[in-house]
Amino acid sequence: RSGLSPPHPVPPQQPGVTPIHRRSGWRTPRVDPVCPLIGNLCAHDDWQAQDAALNDAYAKAVLMLEEWDANLPQAERGAVQALKEGQRAWITFRDKACEAEGYAMRGGSAEGLLVYGCMARLTEDRAGQLSWMIEAYGSF
Repeated sequence: RSGLSPPHPVPPQQPGVTPIHRRSGWRTPRVDPVCPLIGNLCAHDDWQAQDAALNDAYAKAVLMLEEWDANLPQAERGAVQALKEGQRAWITFRDKACEAEGYAMRGGSAEGLLVYGCMARLTEDRAGQLSWMIEAYGSF
C-alpha cells in the first residue's frame, strides 16, 4: 500500500450497491439477501410498473402527434410514424443494453435482477423523455 488515500471518501458499502451504482446515481433494484428469487421478482415488478407508466406517456404522446399530423398537409404528415419507429428502435436498444448488463451475473441467480433492474431504469428514463416532450410541446 502506498499510503495515499483515495481522492474522495469511499462511502460504506450498502448491500446490493456496487461502486458503479454510487458513481452513476443509478437506482439499485431491491435485493432480498435471503432469496435471489424474491429480488428477481421485485425487479420484474419494478420494470412492469415503469412499463405501465411508459405506456401511458406513449399513448399521450401519440395523441399529441396525431393532432400535429391532422393539422399538416397530407404530404407533410409523419409525426406518429416517426414516434412509432423511434419507440421500436428504443425497445431494441433497451433490451440489448440490459441483456449486456446482465452478463455481469451471467448464469447466476441474480442475472434476472440485473436485467430487470436495468429495464426498469431505462424504461423510467424513456417515460420521462416522452413526458417532457408532452409538457414542452403540448401547447403547440
